[in-house]
This record gives sequence, C-alpha cells and structure tokens, in this order.
Amino acid sequence: MHSPVQTVAFASLALLLGIDASPVSTRSDACGALNLTSTCWDTLGMTNYLNTFVQSGLNASMKHGSCNLEDTWSRCFLNAVVKKPKMDCSFLYSTTCEPPTAAVKDARAYYAAWNIWSTHSYLNNWAYAISEIVTEDFDVIKENAKPVDSDQSSSANTEIQNIDTVLKNMILKPNRAQASVDAAMLALMKEVPSTLIYNTSNTGLDIGNQLQQRLVQLMNNVSTHEKNFLTLAGKGQFSRQLPYGSATIIASLMPEDGGLIDITDGEVRESIDPSVDQ
Repeated sequence: MHSPVQTVAFASLALLLGIDASPVSTRSDACGALNLTSTCWDTLGMTNYLNTFVQSGLNASMKHGSCNLEDTWSRCFLNAVVKKPKMDCSFLYSTTCEPPTAAVKDARAYYAAWNIWSTHSYLNNWAYAISEIVTEDFDVIKENAKPVDSDQSSSANTEIQNIDTVLKNMILKPNRAQASVDAAMLALMKEVPSTLIYNTSNTGLDIGNQLQQRLVQLMNNVSTHEKNFLTLAGKGQFSRQLPYGSATIIASLMPEDGGLIDITDGEVRESIDPSVDQ
C-alpha cells in the first residue's frame, strides 16, 4: 500500500509527466508485480498510459532534466518513471537492460518496464542466436535463405530476396514451439518493412550480417517509435516468461547440436527477475 507521502510524491511526478496519478496497485492487485498476465495490458490501460507518456510526459521529462534530448522514449520512461537512469534497453546487446524489481510499486510502471525489457530480450535472443549460428556454421543461414512456396511476400525472382524472407523462415521453423510473440514479431516486420535484399547465391556469412542489420533496425524502431513498440507488445504477448530463448532457436536450426530444447530451458528462467514468483 502507498503511504500518504508516497501517494503525494507519485501524484506530483505523474502530474509533471502528464500521466494518471492514481496508484494502480490500489485498483488492480490482480496485475501487481507477482501476477502479470497478457490480459493485464488491457486491464491496466497500458496503451493509453504509454500514449500519454509519449505525447506529454516525454517532453516534460526532457524539459525538467529527467531525460536527455537524445534519449529514446523507452530509455526516458525507465529513467523518469521507473527511476533507473543507467538502464537502457534501446539497443541490442545492451548490458544495462534488466527486468524491473518489485521495488517498482505502481503496476503500470512495472508492467511497462517489464515489456520494454521482455521485447528487448526477445530481439536480443534472435540476434545472439544468429551470431552463434554464423560462427558455428553459416551454411545453416544459407539453407534458410530460399523462399518457401507459401511465402507470398517473397520476390517473384527466387534468387533476389528481401532479408525478411530468411528471418521469417527461421521464425516459422516447424520444430520449434510457435508462440504469440512470434506472430507479433511478424506483424512488426510487416509494419516496418526492410529494404535489405540478398541473392540466394550469397554466402551464409553475408546473409547473416544482413540479418543482424535487420534486427538492429527493428530494435531501433521499437525503442524510438512507440507505435512500433505497441505493434510488438500491445496485446500483452511479452508478459511473464518468454516461451523460448536463444538456445532453443539455435537447437531448432541446428538440431544436430542437441535437438529440440524444451521451451522452459534454463537460459530463459535465469534471465527472469528473481523477485518475481515463477
């Protein structure tokens, strides 16, 4: 529960940032830090909450020195609202992107911070997996570079393809558990089209480098454009534990290195905030 002093302090900050001042934990205990589910996105009114922050709170935070002009909306939110000035989830391989702790008492602030971290983890898992596959055997990348018959988005010229052809092939790999996060990723790729193209005769190394560039682009869009973030996370798909990690991606594309890994592999569990009940 919030003390009167805490409530006044939060209300003052919220008024400055242009967001709803009433502590959500007093209205929706079912969506507190220990009870996150996909339905909490609508229950907590997250789209409106983040829209309000980006439309008014972002400028207010920069004006009053809580954020820098060059900060992305996600970094500014983590700084001004979650009070984590050193946390940055706006680029791949960031070493300062972490899940929120139970110290974040407001449910919407916690939920937003969790989704910022979780979407970063998802894209980071793919970037790390592709990097490892290129290092181990970049021919695996090349094997996934040809369009499948059902891919209506691929080029009619089967030799020249958009980089999303190979990324989509990997996401839809049949021997890996499909998840709502994957559907959200495909929707994001459609909303943020890529101009990167490759020839199917290119080496797996070249195509792998383009895949990394594409993931960098998607991460940049998610962290700088709230609309793209909402496309990826706006239905609550990234609540709680991710359904798989980079080890599962690698195993599904390189089955001879260990076969299919259970979607609850230790790698993902170890990345979860220990203060949150599994």
